[in-house]
Order: sequence, then structure tokens, then C-alpha cells
Amino acid sequence: MIAAVEGGIELAGTIILKGGLNAAFKARYHQRKFEANLTPELDLELLLRLALTAYVLAQAGFGWLRSARAKIGRSCKRRSRPAQRFFLSAPFRL
Repeated sequence: MIAAVEGGIELAGTIILKGGLNAAFKARYHQRKFEANLTPELDLELLLRLALTAYVLAQAGFGWLRSARAKIGRSCKRRSRPAQRFFLSAPFRL
């Protein structure tokens, strides 16, 4: 080998679903009856994380006399909220 060069680009991502479940509950005993109102609410948000990494490896030499140099760089790291938010509310009467 006299010389060799190689390189590459890697795109890695993560999708996150973030949110919670809340339930409002109200109950009472009135006129010999038990009444209850339950309102569960589901709130979800979609998050997206992306990272772009590039590398270059250069080698030169002959036989056991060899030299190598590598360069790795993270050129872009981004976290975005693609405006995807879901909210659901459904009241129940028991």
C-alpha cells in the first residue's frame, strides 16, 4: 500500500413520544345515590433528534512503515419539535 483514503457520513436519529395522562375525578353521594364524573386527558408530543457525523481516514506507507490520520467531526446536532401534538379528552359519568 502506498496511500489510501476513506470517509463516510452517518445520520443518526431518535424519535421520542413525550406526554402524560391526567384524570380529573369528582364524586358525590346525593339522594341515596353515588355519582361520579371522570375526565381522562391524554396529552402527547412527538420529538425528533438528529445528529450528522462525518469522518475521514488517510493512510500512507509501505510495508511496516505506515502512518494513519483520522478526523471525526459532528457537524450537526438538532432537536426539533415537528408540531405534532395530540390532546384527547373524554368525560365519563358513572
